[in-house]
Amino acid sequence: MALILILILGVALVILLTRPREVEGATRKASASSRSWADRASAWLTFSQPEEKKTPGFREYVAGDGAKHFPNDFKKWLAGLSGAEAKKFTAALSDYSKGLGYNLVELVEGGLDDRPSLLNSFVEAIVIYSQEYRKALKTREEEDSEGDEAPAPEEKKPAQKRASRRKAGAEGAA
Repeated sequence: MALILILILGVALVILLTRPREVEGATRKASASSRSWADRASAWLTFSQPEEKKTPGFREYVAGDGAKHFPNDFKKWLAGLSGAEAKKFTAALSDYSKGLGYNLVELVEGGLDDRPSLLNSFVEAIVIYSQEYRKALKTREEEDSEGDEAPAPEEKKPAQKRASRRKAGAEGAA
């Protein structure tokens, strides 16, 4: 009976001591295969996600197909911008449009041509935004030019000494 009990305890001890090694090996295999699957899935998802489209030629659209929708002063102002300024304005306009629920790419690609009321509303929002954009630029430029000028030095009067509070307090107490 004691021999059977020792034999059962020995088998249980062997199982307990060898099991972590097997579990570690299986864990390594599982994590390696899951990493490879995760890497594959990540690469697939990254590849399959469409990149956000840049606004294609808003300036060209306003000068060409969309000219009939925009006022002349807006067209002249936009045409007068440098390439970098036009890109900066178009990026800011695209962000503003997204906030309103419009898509600038859709406008440029002609997606709103069959919905005239939406097109007119969007064009009006663009014109109003451009006016405020111009005001903000002008104000910023004025502030920058004012900040560059050195203020005229003011005449400073020499500081006058006052009587010490301690002395004044001591004289009043005496």
